[in-house]
Amino acid sequence: MTRRFLWLAILLLGSHLDLLAGPKVEIVTNVVSPSLEHTAAEELAGHLRRLYQAEVSLAGTPSDPGAHVIFVGSPSSNPETRDWSASWPKLSDQGHCLKTVNFRGQPALLVGGETPAATFWAVSELAHRLGIRSLLYGDLDPATPPAFKLTGYDVVREPQLRSRAWRTIDDFPIGQESWGLQEQKQVVKQLAKQKYNRLLLSVHSWQPFVDFEFGGVKKQTGVLWYGLQYPVGANTAGRSAFAGAKLFENPDFTGRKTYQERIEAGTALLQGIIKYAHEMGMTVGLVMSPLEFPKEFFTTMPQAKLLRGENELSIGPGPLQMADDEVLMQIAKTQLRAYLGTYPEVDAVYLSLPKKLEWSEHAESSW
Repeated sequence: MTRRFLWLAILLLGSHLDLLAGPKVEIVTNVVSPSLEHTAAEELAGHLRRLYQAEVSLAGTPSDPGAHVIFVGSPSSNPETRDWSASWPKLSDQGHCLKTVNFRGQPALLVGGETPAATFWAVSELAHRLGIRSLLYGDLDPATPPAFKLTGYDVVREPQLRSRAWRTIDDFPIGQESWGLQEQKQVVKQLAKQKYNRLLLSVHSWQPFVDFEFGGVKKQTGVLWYGLQYPVGANTAGRSAFAGAKLFENPDFTGRKTYQERIEAGTALLQGIIKYAHEMGMTVGLVMSPLEFPKEFFTTMPQAKLLRGENELSIGPGPLQMADDEVLMQIAKTQLRAYLGTYPEVDAVYLSLPKKLEWSEHAESSW
């Protein structure tokens, strides 16, 4: 009798577990589609597994007749969606959609856009409608997800702003200048989920992100945070978060003492950010000041002056230099060429001007 009850309990438990099992879902992408579309499909699979304990498989063509089917991509990138080309909405290169279709007599879902980036945004749009909120540190799932279904979707999204940019690096230890590549990549991915499509790398002449020579003088300044240091001592609040480190540093610069070591770390950091941003479908702009130079170039430009607010690390044109000063133009071109040579993959360069009032002596004649 005991054995019979044991078998009955096992059968009932197995039946109960079947009822608790999540839906079976097949996500279909083209095996030769761009890598970002595969990333989008993997993101969607992760969302469904977390929210619904779904049994998710990724395939190049539907193969499981018992599974819910989600097609990721567009008729131009995923051949499996071409049966619905006639009903595919007219989209810009940034447009994306969620659309319920009939497949094998059952509802299926098209999730895609006209470009790989737009397809990634389409997955992000679906995630948002499932209650997921993509924050800079990661995704926040809903306490109670909506019921799983593929019906009722007819969503077309087009941006009101074509360029949606985020600025990183800059010059503050409490900000993104202190983030290493892994932290930068984490945030870039989350920004892509929020449909940002441009990353701006804001740099300064005294930072360790470019190396050049002018007039026989080599650049020697390559520091973060205006060259200031921030020791972690016994009285430092939150010191346990530094895991015993004696100095607060950007993790990618730990142990980099010499100028050359810091230049190598800095260029690797920016090149890594550019590469990953492109992988996530974003363009990258470099923001630099054409009128700001490291102070060691004073000897090549004796009419220059120290710039305010730069901790005496930078110089700029002085009152005796006109806007068409030949030496000024040559050093500006040399520095700009050095940036372009170091980061040839950037999509745009933004030329900024000093934040504080500088070099105003020739404003009227220049105007």
